[in-house]
Amino acid sequence: MVSREAEIFERANLVDVGVQKIEPEHAQRRSLDHSMDLLSLHGDTTSPTERTHPQRPNISGIDGFESENEDDDFELEALNIDEVDSPAIPHITGNAVNGSMDSNADNNMIVDEAFQKSLNERASQFASSEGNSINTNSFPEVPKPKVNYDYSDEVSFSNALDEWFTSKEMDDLSKFKQIFESHLDCGHYGFNRLGIDEKETVIEQLVYELNTDNNDNAISCMLFIALGAFDEHKFAIEDGITSIRRNCLFLVRSNVIPTLLSVFDSTFESCSTAKSGLVAKSNTLFHITTIIYVVSLVHSGDDVDDSEVETLRNIFDQHQTLVKLVKFIDEWRWNSRASLRIRNIIVLFGLLVQLQFGNLKKRLETKQKLCKKLGLGASDPSSDTLRASPVDFHMFRHDITSRYPSFIPPPSTLPDEYDDSSSLLQFITLPRPQAIPTRGSNIAQPPPSIHLATPASSPSPPPSPLSKSLKNKRSFQAHSSYPLIYPTEPGEDAVPKSILEASQLFASRVQEKLSLKQLWFERDIFMKQERGWTDASEPEEDPFSYLEDTSSDDLISLKRVESFYQGSINYLSSLVHVLVQLSVNSHASIDTLLGNMCTANELEMIRAKELLFKQATYILLLILKWFKTCHILKFEYLCTLIYDSNYLNIVSHYLKALNSRILDRIQCTTVFNYSKSVWINEGPFPSIDENFCFTLVNMLTITNVISRGKTQRILTINEGDPATALRNLLSIHNKPIWDPVLKIIKDITSFNGKKWKANNMDLISMVYLHTKSKLRDNWLSGKDVESEISDAYGQEIALRALIQFYNMRKYAVGMEKLGYEKKTRDFFTREVDLATPDI
Repeated sequence: MVSREAEIFERANLVDVGVQKIEPEHAQRRSLDHSMDLLSLHGDTTSPTERTHPQRPNISGIDGFESENEDDDFELEALNIDEVDSPAIPHITGNAVNGSMDSNADNNMIVDEAFQKSLNERASQFASSEGNSINTNSFPEVPKPKVNYDYSDEVSFSNALDEWFTSKEMDDLSKFKQIFESHLDCGHYGFNRLGIDEKETVIEQLVYELNTDNNDNAISCMLFIALGAFDEHKFAIEDGITSIRRNCLFLVRSNVIPTLLSVFDSTFESCSTAKSGLVAKSNTLFHITTIIYVVSLVHSGDDVDDSEVETLRNIFDQHQTLVKLVKFIDEWRWNSRASLRIRNIIVLFGLLVQLQFGNLKKRLETKQKLCKKLGLGASDPSSDTLRASPVDFHMFRHDITSRYPSFIPPPSTLPDEYDDSSSLLQFITLPRPQAIPTRGSNIAQPPPSIHLATPASSPSPPPSPLSKSLKNKRSFQAHSSYPLIYPTEPGEDAVPKSILEASQLFASRVQEKLSLKQLWFERDIFMKQERGWTDASEPEEDPFSYLEDTSSDDLISLKRVESFYQGSINYLSSLVHVLVQLSVNSHASIDTLLGNMCTANELEMIRAKELLFKQATYILLLILKWFKTCHILKFEYLCTLIYDSNYLNIVSHYLKALNSRILDRIQCTTVFNYSKSVWINEGPFPSIDENFCFTLVNMLTITNVISRGKTQRILTINEGDPATALRNLLSIHNKPIWDPVLKIIKDITSFNGKKWKANNMDLISMVYLHTKSKLRDNWLSGKDVESEISDAYGQEIALRALIQFYNMRKYAVGMEKLGYEKKTRDFFTREVDLATPDI
């Protein structure tokens, strides 16, 4: 028989305490008295009869229980289960003599002062935490240091001019004034105080001397004028910039630049072939390059009239300066000479790319205008609306129709030949339907090969919790690709309402991008030629050709990009090779720079390497962005060249060389403190190395864009085990650095196992918290990883085949210089030749 106290306690707390053994009456009374004594130590001393509790349920009302013996009222009142938290013996505490208590006391928790203090401190830490800690295993949390850096590719005139010169070259600036005064008679006023007519006379004389063989003094005088005709080798920033801008604008108006460009070509040619007098020729090449650089730097500013900027751009277009600079870089690759001044050539090339095409902001504006012209909606990065690509919607339709075969979702915008497995381009895009679970996943059994018309019997109930035979839980879930053929209730729709809403929502969020339209246009032409329907040499009406489009000046930058690609397609591999190899030499400088044991010569060398690395990454990124806007296959061709140059492995080694010293490297401004300046009041030194931050963001962004959606390239990144290096980059708080890092983590996560995901859950959480999701975003689960890995090579081959087809169709002359031959025979002629080889 169960004791009365246990029965009352059991019903009051709704917990099955089990069958209690029968105890003697005196033992029951002693146990109850002992419990009441313990309870009295934990709370206040208010009598139970002095309180009212309107919100507490009556014991007799719980589970329909009714008291059978009215004589038990005294026992219930003495025990008072509803007041189990209050003391039953009011005389224990000192304040209970009068039966009073502190109304603010918490009687439901037994906490001493020390423990309560620690709880309050921990609560305040949670309240003040901003959630900026990656690894929460340690206590207390260490906040991330915040780096105040905003990414911008706007040109700073004073910094750009300082970065052009080395310390020795700055010391040599003072000699140009002496050459100018000895070569020209400008009186005691100097060039800046001459009248317009007198200045034009001086410029005409210098232009005449430029066309002669002995033009060294004329070039030096022209350089002195371009640098503002300064009286000293240093000058104030404001006065110097004003003087330089005025003189450079005057040189462009005087039509000096075409003559200088012609002299530049001949001087570079002589430097690459001459066997004697290389020092003098190299100095002449540097002086001409400096003039062109300073003039271009002036016209890159926002305070110059657009008409004058366009005049200089047209001069460079007519001379094909960008293409010739790429040829010079190709010449240096195969015939490396110090006299060719490759550092200055690369820096000048980067500035001219920005001047001719535009910076990243200009590129975004051009893309929006192009999308508007083609009737495409430009994406808004600041919008919170989740979007999906047509490929994602195509796969969503596949999943839904597999589950509900009778349902007809909204139509796909992809061409009908998208799933044609007979084409080489079947691997060009790899988003797939939801992965089919196999053994070892959370599905207990794979779906049966034969669909039974009747549902299977319910699984047997699980064994008792006391049984130790059940070791692994088995989850019984419906297979997503398994058709649901069971009949529905009369009057109901064939598919659930949620499926209808999801289909309509997905269809309304599909966004056709410019790159996909361009890719599908070339894909259709390739498949027609692949099947022998048309000849690839036949002209197609290309809606993405900009050379013949003269209706709008808004797309003038795309015309320049098209002209540059056409003229330099056979030299782009050399350009990429040289720019990528420049980053290899930057690894060793990290230890030297952070060691604080650098000599003056070492700092000068490190400064030159870092600035060259900065220009190399910016050139690659800017050209990639413009190529993608012009045509997606131009972009993919350059991405392929960068990938083939072992860029991903170079970046991996560079990040591992940084290790956990990322913050030390950002705050290392030794180069700034040491380097000389052409300005007198150069101002305070920065607290961080902005050049390094700029280079780091460019390098990570390039890594992301060349591997996005390319399984083989993502696997190359994943082979280097980049989790630790990426975590080190996330140890500082800076959004421009975080964005490409989180995108890389998002790409590689699906190709790692459960152990990697468990060990790097902090990185996965950062991706969820700080990146924008897509409407179909199965990067963490639900992805058919095995199929993507098996088709990785097929995707790479298909992409390269389409790139080659595009280049041969549009730029056959440049491709023939690379060794490609254009086949003139059609499909049927080739088949006849193969069938009759002896005829």
